[in-house]
Parts: sequence; structure tokens; C-alpha cells
Amino acid sequence: EQQHTYPECLVTKKGRDYVGTVKNTESGEKCLPWNDLPYGIPDDFSPTETYQSHFPNRDAWSHNNFCRNPSGRERPWCFVSDAFLRWEYCDIPMCTRTEPQECKVTQQGGEYTGKKNVTHSGFPCLPWGNLQPIRDLKDPSVRFPDFDSLDEGFNFCRNPNGDAAPWCFYMEGVSLAWEYCDVRFCEGQGRSGKREGEKAVYPECRLSEKGKEYVGTKNETETGEPCLHWATEPYGTPWDFFSCIRNADCRRRGRNTWGRRTRPRRESRRKASEPYGTPWDFFNRGVEYALHFLNLDPTVNKSYCRNPGLYRERPWCFVSDPNIQWKYCDIPLCQDPNPPECKLTRQGGEYVGKRNATLSGFPCQHWLASTPNKHLAIKKQLSAFPDEVDGSHNFCRNPDGIFH
Repeated sequence: EQQHTYPECLVTKKGRDYVGTVKNTESGEKCLPWNDLPYGIPDDFSPTETYQSHFPNRDAWSHNNFCRNPSGRERPWCFVSDAFLRWEYCDIPMCTRTEPQECKVTQQGGEYTGKKNVTHSGFPCLPWGNLQPIRDLKDPSVRFPDFDSLDEGFNFCRNPNGDAAPWCFYMEGVSLAWEYCDVRFCEGQGRSGKREGEKAVYPECRLSEKGKEYVGTKNETETGEPCLHWATEPYGTPWDFFSCIRNADCRRRGRNTWGRRTRPRRESRRKASEPYGTPWDFFNRGVEYALHFLNLDPTVNKSYCRNPGLYRERPWCFVSDPNIQWKYCDIPLCQDPNPPECKLTRQGGEYVGKRNATLSGFPCQHWLASTPNKHLAIKKQLSAFPDEVDGSHNFCRNPDGIFH
């Protein structure tokens, strides 16, 4: 009997949490990209929530043209080019194991429906339905992939606001606090792809599928267009340069982890373009453009292919055609996927090695944990990490570009 393994199958019949890669309907029609909105916003989408909010991680662009179920229909579906049909269901099998998966597929983990109900530091999660921030949402049903199960005792880690990772509220004395949860990546995430020959040696190749750590010198796209210099910021700050600091929903959690109101950083030099219609309260356009690059400096990256955002599949660059704006680059996967235990730049923002102790020998705190030291590194500089972050990540990194 054929085994169907998550994420390329359904854990529930509705498949609200489905983030697989099927992109044809049950009759064979090719799916259209979600962000194109070919027929406008469907009638069964909530009028009180943005279109983007209906998708896991609160964006439509990263879901490409894959089958999804953003509005809670019977099962995953997609738009099709036939204007008479407009949409069709997809034929996606049920998983062989239908219990909720205790892992995430994406960095933000908006698709996670597991049963973890303690924070990374071990604090018990509070039930979502009893909390004022959730009551304040106009339509919370679109924010939870398993909203049908959200009862008075539902206290599992989730990511209803497009934050950096699944999280939950807990009580800190008499105050309401929050922390990320220890949700790991599903086995094999970010490690697929064909390895090239012996000539593909780091840094002129990528160690991971997304290649966020890539600092090679390729400066043309996969179709041969020359890359533009990153420092020119030709089209404003891209929508997928992630920061949750000024996300309106993040602010609804009250105060930040230091007990003070979060102050927004200085506005970017240019007003960010919104080529994909991302809601203003989703990704922060106020965090400076430079803060999304390794070592926080677009200038040193010149016109080389890089992957400074959050959702793009592999290294890319801006191109001169304003109708296209950007394209992917053809960067091979390294023959040896093991990261070097050294740095290539003074600050070492590209370092993705496995060292997890300080110079004095102290074990490193997990990046998603807020104890013993409370911090906002993930929330502020997620785009500047050279790799993706889950609950197991406690390796030495330099996301703020300070020293090394």
C-alpha cells in the first residue's frame, strides 16, 4: 500500500494546514498563482480580514499556485484559467498517519497543528479563546488552521499573527506574557535538491536549498540578465523582508519582552513598493532596508546574487526591467552540504556552522527562548539570519551585525 507522508498529503479532510506542492486540480487544470487574484476576492472570504490573512503565515505570494484551502471549503482548491469554472478542488490524498504533525514546514509555522502546549522555556500555554487579544480579532477563524477545534481548553502553540514562529501566551506572575515554542522543522526540510560536482565548493555554491548563507560572486540571473547593485534599492524595500516589530497584530500582545512599548526604527529612505498587495500591517516597511542583509550591509554585497528576504526559494537579484523587478539566480548546491566551521567576513554574518558555546565556554541560549535572557533578535532580525530557525537552533550567529 502506498504511503502518503506529510506535507504532501492531508492530515484533515479540509486541509487548512496543507502546504504541499500539488498545483493541478482533480480534472488536470493548472492552478493559477494565489496572489494574482484573477477573479477578485471570493465571496466566502471573511470581509473583516485581509485576503492575505486567510493563508498560513498571512501571505498569499509564498504559496505560489499550490492547492490550498484559505477559506475553509471542503478540501484544498485553487483558481483556474477557465473563467466559467474559476476554481476547482484538488485531488490530494489523506496522509497515512493522520495525527497532527509535531513539526513545521515553513519558518513561521503558520501551518502547525500539533499538540505542543508549553513555551520553549517550559511555561504552560494559556487557552487562546479566553484571551482578550484573540477576542479582539474580528474573525479569528481565518487565523487558526484548526479553528474548528478551538474550544475553551485549546492551548496549543500556534501562529495566528504571522510572527517568526509558533508561540503562545503564558502568565508571568500576574502579567500576561508570551514566548515562542520549541517546534522543530519536519525531517528533510530545506535539504532537498541535486548536489553538483566537485567544482561546487562554498562560497561559490549554496549549502541549503534557500541559500541564505550564499556569499559567492555570481552577478547574473539564471536567464543571463545582469544584477543591479543592492545598495541602489531600485524598487523600494521588498515585501518579504520580514520584521514583526511594527506588525499591528504583534503589538496586540501588549508589551515587548522587556516590559516597554516597542519603538519603531527609523523609516527606510524610500517608501516601499507593494507589488503583491501585501497588507501594510503584515511585514514591517519601517525597518531599514539594510537590516535584512547579512552583516546588515547591502553595499558589500554589490550586485551579487543573495537571498535576504524570507520567502524566496533561492538566491536572486534585482533586474533593470521594472515590470519584472527581480529574478532567481542559478547557484548550484554544494557537493559537501556540511557548513565550514569558519567565517568569510569579519563580522561573520554568513556563518552557519554548529558551534554553540561562547568564547568562555557558556552554552548558547536557544534563539527562540526568552530565558534566561529576554531578547527580540528573532523578531527584529529574522531576515538577517543566514539560516532558518526552529526550536533546536542555539548556534552562534550574528544577526545584528555587531562585532562577530
